[in-house]
Amino acid sequence: AFTEPIEKHTQVNSHTQNPKGMGFKSLQKPLFKYLASTLVLLMSFFTTFGQLPTVDLKLSKLIDNSQPQAGALVTFIMTLQNEGSTDATQITVEDMFPNTGLDYVSGVAESGTWTYDNTTGMGSWVIPRLAAGQSVKLEIKATVKTAAMGVFFNVAEVKSVNEEDYDSVPDNKKLYEDDIATACFSV
Repeated sequence: AFTEPIEKHTQVNSHTQNPKGMGFKSLQKPLFKYLASTLVLLMSFFTTFGQLPTVDLKLSKLIDNSQPQAGALVTFIMTLQNEGSTDATQITVEDMFPNTGLDYVSGVAESGTWTYDNTTGMGSWVIPRLAAGQSVKLEIKATVKTAAMGVFFNVAEVKSVNEEDYDSVPDNKKLYEDDIATACFSV
């Protein structure tokens, strides 16, 4: 009774079959053409209209004398630059001044306001607006304490900004990001 081949009794659903030419390979050409045309369209958009608006804050810091004598006057120069394509607003830079080795004398900002707390050694530089491509400087003067010995670090970081920074996160203490800067000296 069951001598007939099994294929004769097997029903094949034509919707689940993969007829020749209907698999992934047949979709490769249209998919590739679609992706290539989308890429060309995006490239022409950015070439025609420029980059998407971004804020990219970069902070740097220098000291004029990295091996001062006790009692010497030293000057730190901090530079904040917006390497992005749009303005940055309400920027706050926090400076952790090494008050165990230095006596603060003065701080002068090219733009914005600078405040310093002599008790904590913390400084705050607030810049209301920094245009794309613009840079501003802050100069801090201090004298080396007579009892100072060792290596001292002055660290500053962008603490906040209204816009999202392209390649760094404010106030995260990551030394490899470009929104944090250090300068050191030894006595």
